[in-house]
Amino acid sequence: MEFRTNFYLMLFLDIFWYSVHVIGIKVLFNNIDTLGGLTENEMLFFVANMFVIDAFEMCVFNSNCWMLPDLIRKGTFDFYLIRPISSIFLSCFRYFSLGSFGNLIVSIAFLVYTFLNLSIEFSALTFFIYLLFLANGIAVRFSLKFIFILPAFIIIDAQPLQEIRMSAEKFLENPDVIYKGFLRRILLYVIPYILIVSFPVKSFIRSVGLFEGFMSLVVGVSSVLVFVFLWNRVLKFYTSASS
Repeated sequence: MEFRTNFYLMLFLDIFWYSVHVIGIKVLFNNIDTLGGLTENEMLFFVANMFVIDAFEMCVFNSNCWMLPDLIRKGTFDFYLIRPISSIFLSCFRYFSLGSFGNLIVSIAFLVYTFLNLSIEFSALTFFIYLLFLANGIAVRFSLKFIFILPAFIIIDAQPLQEIRMSAEKFLENPDVIYKGFLRRILLYVIPYILIVSFPVKSFIRSVGLFEGFMSLVVGVSSVLVFVFLWNRVLKFYTSASS
């Protein structure tokens, strides 16, 4: 309420970003019928899921990720360590971006619109599996986002890390069907970006193989555990303001 102009500007910028993606798909499908077996409506459903995951991230933990390197550099991370609460929880979820909440509403509305255009039948089990993979994708997005920033505890200046992370996140903006061979395995099991959006969508409009689906859930849980393990390790390198 205090910074209304900033709120409206953030909403406009994200809607513009959404529009660019949608227009790009419209232009693409003016020239082709399918992309890796996906129709235009299915691709729009894909980007709608990407918008929802991105908006949720912006609301819940994006601001915290950007603030963490400054807390480390200035030594104010001391106050996160002395509080009687998990340093991970406080560092990753302390600030909620209300300015991005409007974008979450818009993206959910667009997701519902694209879903209605699919005109497919689904069961309660299919919907449950979709939500399970969606939650798994959000967990992977969260883990990768903060894993990329953890070296800030050692090298202090994390701006190059943020740039690398944002470049790597381009992989999640494309459906998994375009990735083949060794690159696909890397994006499935090492830096599993294609699990974030592709697998929830794939589980809903097509199907995910039993082995591949199980492994994606294993990778999702493992990514969170790896993040917690690395967090506890890099904390030993932190130099507080008093030292």
